[in-house]
Amino acid sequence: MQEAYYEAYRHTATVHEVGEVGRLVLNHLAAHGRSTKRDLCAALILGDRRLRKEVELLRRAGVPVLSSSGHGAGYWLSTSIDEIEGFIDHELASRRASLDEQSSRLRATVGAVRRRLSP
Repeated sequence: MQEAYYEAYRHTATVHEVGEVGRLVLNHLAAHGRSTKRDLCAALILGDRRLRKEVELLRRAGVPVLSSSGHGAGYWLSTSIDEIEGFIDHELASRRASLDEQSSRLRATVGAVRRRLSP
């Protein structure tokens, strides 16, 4: 079942758009399951930023590459709709909230600087 699920992603048009490196990441996760960032970088000879960018591109293509930074940290492909929805509702919502806070604080700083520079 899992192998057929992963195989379906390998043949979608959007996955072909992510490029060769993204397909290497997808193939590695399909073959090895949950992998730490360190293991993926070493196996695929990628830097940390490049790996994160490829994971982002896979997610934008709709591939359910999930991740965790806590206990059992790493990346994996999910075949569970509940797990994918939980990731969206909790992990991505938390990241969105953090980005919103950063954006708000930066805008406040810009506003304060503009006010000080205004005659």
